[in-house]
Amino acid sequence: MPIIRLVALNIFFALFLVLISLSLANAEGIHIGPIAFHPGVSLDWHYDDNYLYSETNKKGAYYLNVDPSFGISYDRGGNKFNLDIRSPVRYFSEAKAPDEKTKYQETFYTANASISLPWKSYLKVYDSFTSTELSPFLTEEKPPRPDSLENHARFTFGTALGELLKLEGDYRNDLYKRKDRDKIHYSVDNRKVDNIRGTVIFSFLASDSILADYSYRTDKFTNNPARDLKSWQYDFGLLHRFRKFLNWSGRIGFSKTTGEGGIEKNIFVINETVPGQLPERHQEG
Repeated sequence: MPIIRLVALNIFFALFLVLISLSLANAEGIHIGPIAFHPGVSLDWHYDDNYLYSETNKKGAYYLNVDPSFGISYDRGGNKFNLDIRSPVRYFSEAKAPDEKTKYQETFYTANASISLPWKSYLKVYDSFTSTELSPFLTEEKPPRPDSLENHARFTFGTALGELLKLEGDYRNDLYKRKDRDKIHYSVDNRKVDNIRGTVIFSFLASDSILADYSYRTDKFTNNPARDLKSWQYDFGLLHRFRKFLNWSGRIGFSKTTGEGGIEKNIFVINETVPGQLPERHQEG
């Protein structure tokens, strides 16, 4: 018995030291040139003496949470890249039935990059992903949450033609997937969203700019194409800077949406903001 306790104690301290090392590495990073790595992991144990929330049928259970993470960052010469990944897992002691999941798991990451290109151009990339598996014991709320997956990706390219004209194009893709659960048809909202946007900014004076923005969006429902949507948006704006501490922006917009059996909807918007934001003008060198 003393030998078993000694072995268990040694294992505990070994894990404790590993966690401290990984925690420090995550905080400070492991640097190799301009690249930094950020590994990390956390563990916690939780006991619930009445996980069923029942006054007459009290049952105890424990949870073990494991949360590993990993990050990479790069920054040099105006080019930047970041990637953060986490995949926490929660194990549940009482999920024993064949049709029950033994764990709750969520995986998500975010990645973004900014790249400087020749001729005053730039490229920005962003992606965010989340995947969730929910065990029955975690879904006592009504209605219960379903297993789900989401991904959001965005690509932006911009350039400047001299000091007067700035162009920017943007593409965004959003994906939503959910599983049916307890006779609730969550999957009816599964869809893919695509959005294309283009912007032109003309700085005709040192403190004044006008802009024109166009976007086109489609919503495609996987399990019910009759709900598909299409929309168009037009925006025109004026931006003015009062000295260096006060900006003003005004916008007028038109949008049109079609879908749901051919229904059309038109929206007219007027907006003004003080302070606003004047796009920074590119400087030589």
